Amino acid sequence: GAPVCLLIERFLDRVGPVLPDAARCLEWGRHYSQTSLKDVCNCGVGTEGRCPTSWSIEYGDCEEGWYAGQQKVCADVTKLSSVMPADDEGFDVIICTQVLEHVADPWGAMREMFKALVPGGQLVLTIPFMEQYHEAAGQFRDYWRWTHVGARKMLEDVGFQVDRLETAGSSLTATAAQLGFGIDDLDVGAVLEGSVGDYTGTGDSDWGVHEPQYQGVHVLASRPLDADPA
Repeated sequence: GAPVCLLIERFLDRVGPVLPDAARCLEWGRHYSQTSLKDVCNCGVGTEGRCPTSWSIEYGDCEEGWYAGQQKVCADVTKLSSVMPADDEGFDVIICTQVLEHVADPWGAMREMFKALVPGGQLVLTIPFMEQYHEAAGQFRDYWRWTHVGARKMLEDVGFQVDRLETAGSSLTATAAQLGFGIDDLDVGAVLEGSVGDYTGTGDSDWGVHEPQYQGVHVLASRPLDADPA
């Protein structure tokens, strides 16, 4: 796999303990719901391979709709509220990893995810900065890249509280990604060394404190208890 996958897994290991157990989760593809965050999303050993509170969101290969029996949402994320039933209470956790670069209107997507969370609900977000252009057979075009400053602005613009903000990767992993190297081509210790820049409470003022070349931005954000969608 790519270095970015290892960096995401380590980030999820760090934020998992602060997320609620047996939460109602929504994730694209339900991958991390069943692996790194399986306890958070109620996909543990005791569920006999099922994830009773974990939902997936899909787009492009299914008819738009809210499929409660399958715990699946088929919708463009910028139109999530149009298929979400009015009496649905919302999700405790939304997991959005390496998705937002493929959304033409990321601010619109953020607003919809904000609305889909319960008050106090949390968003686990990873987005790229120094990554190769990528798309799948003309679908899911690759539109955007973010700095940590841009990520904070996007989230706060729609009302999120940023609880944790990290840059992920280093000049080593960013260069390796651009050259197409995978994690098996690199020393894992070297990949992880100096790979996290913590900008949680710094605002925009600490440029140069951490590695200026990095692969992506990892965020844990929440919908404040008393906040309405922007």
